[in-house]
Amino acid sequence: MLGRTIRVLSEVRRSLPSPNNTSTIIHRNNFSSKSRTQDEEAISRLLTIATARQLKGDISDAISFANQALTKQREQGDDCDSGAIADTTTFLGKLFRLDGQYDNAEESFREGHSLYQSVNPGGREEYIGLVHIASIQSITGETSQAEESLWAAAKGLEELVGWSDGMTNHAYFELSELYKGMGRKEEAVRVLSKMKAGLVTVFGSDHAKAVQINCEMAEIKVLLGDIKGAMELLEEVGDILPPNSPEARRAFLRLEDLKEEPCGS
Repeated sequence: MLGRTIRVLSEVRRSLPSPNNTSTIIHRNNFSSKSRTQDEEAISRLLTIATARQLKGDISDAISFANQALTKQREQGDDCDSGAIADTTTFLGKLFRLDGQYDNAEESFREGHSLYQSVNPGGREEYIGLVHIASIQSITGETSQAEESLWAAAKGLEELVGWSDGMTNHAYFELSELYKGMGRKEEAVRVLSKMKAGLVTVFGSDHAKAVQINCEMAEIKVLLGDIKGAMELLEEVGDILPPNSPEARRAFLRLEDLKEEPCGS
């Protein structure tokens, strides 16, 4: 029995790393961890510079630094963070859009959207990615695709995060703008009405976020030739919001303009 116990203990000792090997493993892990930290710091620095260049209006330089950051992220291999890469490709897409490089912008937005889907399927970032893609589709005249993308994003965000999240409002507003640009003004008004109703459920009927939608609807009513309807919407803004609020002042000035219209009397 004693002999068997000794053999078992001997086998256990052989299975453990030697003190020298343990030291080597720890050193290697520490080196790897230090290297990753240095890479992350370098990536963060490059993205900070890219943002600063963007704010200064130097978009070409911003694109260059963002691309360098993206390259470093991809070079991390198995340690790469897909979510971080998605963030960077999306940022790069925005820079390309600002620079008028719409093909590159759409490619970056699509890559970011795909990565967000793999990291967190059905998550907020996936739907936001669709809004970015739609912005390029709208610019390049792919209005049917843009409409499809925006509806998917708007409905997805509404169900996932609700009307308290600004991106839900943004997706619906972009959809209304798309319809307005396509000449589908009645549909634009319907989308804005839905947006206002959603905001009312969260913030109340007298909140500026909900009431200010009247100003947008009023402008479309003007385009439709419904001056009276536009004026009623603007008057509601003045009736509900404090007179010194930006929204109320904007509504008052527009209302005064409309009173001079032939149909405004």
